[in-house]
Amino acid sequence: MDLNRYAISRAFDYHFIRNEQTRVTVACKVTTCQWSLHAIRIGCGPQFKIKSLNNVHTCGGGLSTQKTNFKIHHSIVMDKLQDTPLYRPIHIKKDIFREYGVDVPYHQAWLRKDVAYKSLHDNFAKHLRGKCSLATKDTLLQLLSQAAYALRVVDFEKVMREMSELNVQAEICARESNPNYWSNAFFEGERYGEMYSNAAESFNAWILELRHLPILAMMDRIRIQIMELSYKRRNKCVAWETCLCPKIDAYVKNLMDSSRGIHVNCSNGIIFEVISRPSHVVDLHEGTCTCRQWQVSRLPCKHVCAVVHKIGGNVEEYCSMYFTTECYSNCYEETIHPISDVDKPDTIVDDIEIKPPATKRKSGRPKKKRIPSQQALEGEKNDIYML
Repeated sequence: MDLNRYAISRAFDYHFIRNEQTRVTVACKVTTCQWSLHAIRIGCGPQFKIKSLNNVHTCGGGLSTQKTNFKIHHSIVMDKLQDTPLYRPIHIKKDIFREYGVDVPYHQAWLRKDVAYKSLHDNFAKHLRGKCSLATKDTLLQLLSQAAYALRVVDFEKVMREMSELNVQAEICARESNPNYWSNAFFEGERYGEMYSNAAESFNAWILELRHLPILAMMDRIRIQIMELSYKRRNKCVAWETCLCPKIDAYVKNLMDSSRGIHVNCSNGIIFEVISRPSHVVDLHEGTCTCRQWQVSRLPCKHVCAVVHKIGGNVEEYCSMYFTTECYSNCYEETIHPISDVDKPDTIVDDIEIKPPATKRKSGRPKKKRIPSQQALEGEKNDIYML
């Protein structure tokens, strides 16, 4: 970069004889000229130290062709564009002439600005993609998922340290994106084990075939779909014989079986110490466990199940009421009544015809899919859907 500026300020052009990572040798582009420079790299940084310099031009200097000096003007324009995005070609032409005494044609200034814009855009895109390999990106996504499911702040911080070792910018971005909205360790409410970010998209896909209908017909078809769904689920839960919903009942039974070998020490009949790695404290009265899984999901963790084994209690009593068969049945207890159109006239009596507003039809096929976000364009792996 500095060599480019030096060459244009001294009105000569050069070419590389040797251009390596550790050493550079350049000479004047005029073959009969004796000017030359040799430099070596200083450590691992971007700077080079001049070892030898023949600073005498026997060619008289002077610029050769516009194409030869394209990189010189391109680098100058890039610096200007970074500071002034609305940098115009006429200003490029004037600044280069004022600073270096080179009269650049207007079309060349415009071309250099266009190339500089594209180069800056490519650099920004590369910055967004990051300098890590695909395997590292997959690892970062796994760590982000672990941070979202982390139940304790100490576990969240451990994942953040691992993420920082791979990519510092990723760790900073995760911290600045309000973890209290997406991480269990900071979320103040109760999520009952469910974490979704695509509820609107799910409903949109459920009514996909109905969206092209007129508004009244669409609303009526949605009513029919909800009515049928409510009827099916109301009948389904009638056959359930367990206190908890079948999936939750199976989950809790597996936890009870896996917690049989865990040792429990009693404190006062309400507070218990569960000996594990690490050990945890369970408070049956407050409904808390130091692992925080019970507070987050409102389902007993294996430590609570071990305590229930110890006291000979019923684990169903320590599950949230929202996981019970009774609560599920109450959700679909109300009936969605059908709507009869027997009294609706077959023909419209009034001569008034209501027409839709005049709109200009856009070219191409009408879109039915939502516009994806920038993360979706990079791939669905960048979106986190926690089920």
